[in-house]
Amino acid sequence: MSMRTYPATPAAERIASEIARDGPITFRRFMEIALYDPEVGYYTRAFTGHGPSGDYVTSPELHPAFGALLCVQIEEMWRLLGEPAPFWLVEGGPGSGAFAANVLASAEVSFPRFRDALQVALVERSPALRARQQERLDRWRDHVPNPEPRTPSPRVGCVFANELLDAFPIHRVVITAGGPRELYVTVESGRFAEIAG
Repeated sequence: MSMRTYPATPAAERIASEIARDGPITFRRFMEIALYDPEVGYYTRAFTGHGPSGDYVTSPELHPAFGALLCVQIEEMWRLLGEPAPFWLVEGGPGSGAFAANVLASAEVSFPRFRDALQVALVERSPALRARQQERLDRWRDHVPNPEPRTPSPRVGCVFANELLDAFPIHRVVITAGGPRELYVTVESGRFAEIAG
């Protein structure tokens, strides 16, 4: 039995198993498994690892002021658009639902007319986080009508995401004398390694 020197995490084992079975995988596939695999992905497993006691904290989790300040801007957009009802706040990657909760709480106190028009759609891949969002936003269930990860079809509103783009699986390409080449992930000597394909 060979000694494995890549981190012995469930995600690493899943990645190494796929590479052993199918050969090198794209960096995009590597990220997809590591972050979003339904069983072992960082963002989709039951323990999500973020928040004040987790691996990292994002601005909405630090203080309600983040959501309150952005609520002022979103309400201004609503007014400038002629106060449409409903007005949709579509949040991509809403995590625990802290931002949506802070916007709704702020609108309730400072902008009741805006709050009446506000509808929130949360776009989230993680079942564990969807459950957490639903629990956190339960008091505003009339304003968060669809806990499923779907965005409303063309409607008036605002799309918001905080620290989301850096978690999208991506393809990596290098420019060589022979032209562009995609980078793949393989296992060499018990370690993950990149190779140009």
